Amino acid sequence: PRRNLLPRPPISNLDLLFVTVSATEPAPDLYMVDKLLILCGVHGIRPIVCITKCDLDARSATKVREVYESAGYSVRMTGFGGSSTGYESNLDALRGEIAGHIVGIAGQSGVGKSTLLNRMAERDLMPTGDVSLRIGRGRHTTRRVELFPFEGGYMADTPGFSMLDLWEAGVTGEQVPLGYPEILRVSDPCRFQGCRHVAEPGCAVEAAGIDPGRLERYRRFRSALDAIDPFAKRRPPPV
Repeated sequence: PRRNLLPRPPISNLDLLFVTVSATEPAPDLYMVDKLLILCGVHGIRPIVCITKCDLDARSATKVREVYESAGYSVRMTGFGGSSTGYESNLDALRGEIAGHIVGIAGQSGVGKSTLLNRMAERDLMPTGDVSLRIGRGRHTTRRVELFPFEGGYMADTPGFSMLDLWEAGVTGEQVPLGYPEILRVSDPCRFQGCRHVAEPGCAVEAAGIDPGRLERYRRFRSALDAIDPFAKRRPPPV
């Protein structure tokens, strides 16, 4: 029986999702990260934000880490280049998280999902590729979801993607806060019950010190999904 089901990546019965984002090459796509975190919240999946290629741009990696740690998420930093020895303990921590669980690895193309899986397994389970210099995106080396037995559970590598539509994934505007725990924590003092935290007067979120990028993305997703007419015949624009 299915406890949960993600449409993208297409996988079910996850206990844990490694939401991967690279420090560079390709540039970190925080819209994608936030969308995956929303899906985790909606489907009751525990997320861990995995920042890859930290050895290539430590400053960018630190900025991403601060955004998601301040939001309340667990964050692991990894790197696989010549200067990556300081990240080996983080791989050990990730291995410990997998034990006895079904774990997925998801994120945009080229962030190093297959490399991360291979390093955790300490053997080559999946082929890896490089980022295209012409388009700045990863080439698809993983073309299907595949489960690998690991530490009494399973690890799933998944195809990378550059687009994820929240509406197509069945997310409603009311569910968007499930991917923003920092907003849920401070929403009780809002003037109006049922405040959407978009532009309402007396909204406590405005002065709560939430990361501006996270707040802007929340409001964009919430406004776009709230505006969709579920009975309209035309397909709404991507969210």
